[in-house]
Amino acid sequence: MRPLLVLLLSVGLTSSTFAASKVSVEQLDQMLAVNQGKPDAEVAHQLAGVELTECLSSVRLQQLQKEFPGAATQGALMQLADLSAFLPLPASEVARDPTPDASSLRQMLDKLAAYVNLTVRQLPNFTATRTTTGFEDSPAVDVLGQTGVTSYSYLPMHLEGSSSVRVLYHDRREELDPAYKKDHKHEAKIQGLRTSGEFGPILSLILADALAGRITWGQWERNSAGNRAVFHFAVPDGKSHYTVQFCCTTDLRGESHIYSQTPPYHGEIVFDPATGTIFRIVAEADLLTGDLVSQAGILVEYGPLEIGAKTVVVASKSVSILRADTAPQAASSNSATSHRGTPKTFLNDVAFSQYHEFRAEAHIVTDPDQGLYSPFAPVPADSPGGNPSRTASHLQ
Repeated sequence: MRPLLVLLLSVGLTSSTFAASKVSVEQLDQMLAVNQGKPDAEVAHQLAGVELTECLSSVRLQQLQKEFPGAATQGALMQLADLSAFLPLPASEVARDPTPDASSLRQMLDKLAAYVNLTVRQLPNFTATRTTTGFEDSPAVDVLGQTGVTSYSYLPMHLEGSSSVRVLYHDRREELDPAYKKDHKHEAKIQGLRTSGEFGPILSLILADALAGRITWGQWERNSAGNRAVFHFAVPDGKSHYTVQFCCTTDLRGESHIYSQTPPYHGEIVFDPATGTIFRIVAEADLLTGDLVSQAGILVEYGPLEIGAKTVVVASKSVSILRADTAPQAASSNSATSHRGTPKTFLNDVAFSQYHEFRAEAHIVTDPDQGLYSPFAPVPADSPGGNPSRTASHLQ
């Protein structure tokens, strides 16, 4: 069975809407220029009242964070950039080069599929540090308790906490490093939005889904090393392996249930047209208006890094978002729909660092009745990463 791309949320409280000043990336630059040299807390407070209308790229974010080293401002800039991650880039970062012809597009797609096959198969075993910074908002809500109703005021998007864990990638599988797990079993971790598969499986899964759906040319994206190509894709209902799960909803009888759907989704793949190397992949679920979960998406960025004796392209950052109607901790008062809760947004910024090659010894034991057994069996051709190029004719 093919693995599922999962956005999983476990939560207990609530959300609402915050009116902010909407600005472009250029206007943000102008605002920050005026505030250069002001106290960190003051700059961060002004950023809290801003909402971007365009994507603030990782490159531009890093530049701004160098100019504003204060911890509060850097956190506010990270939150702004992450909330804008699924928006279009500013026009200045989109190249106006001609659209490639059909033959060139076909060659690009073939290189993309070949890259995904080779990347998933040839990534070395390694350990890495996954640092998660979580943001969320808190809605205004009245909660009925034993002594009466307690009213909570709305709190806009804010830092909820951060944590770091060591993860192990081996034999094309991703898990918590057993050594880290043993040494840090009592360490507190962020509760809420969780994702996995960024190191490689997500690439093969999304590409296989996209090729079973519809892929179209998007645009050229400006880059200092040369223009990058962008493909857009759409995966219809019935072809998707993107699972959105949310815990938990509460029905009118007070019983908890896990929301789980595998919706259609869309997104984009940003890559080197000459080699097929993927630098960014984005997936956003196509959810129904008024559904319990109204937004879910993930973005993963990749970059070259030397691990051991070879240079490989690995995950450097991911952004994930989920917006859902959360159930109150206690039954809310007088509303016939109180079991649905109120909308709340969860946002995670994940940075991957401290990559190290992982070496382990494996012993193959010969059993005369069973033959040879190896735990490192090859991936079947019909699995994600097996042979996505077989459906290359779906490019449009």
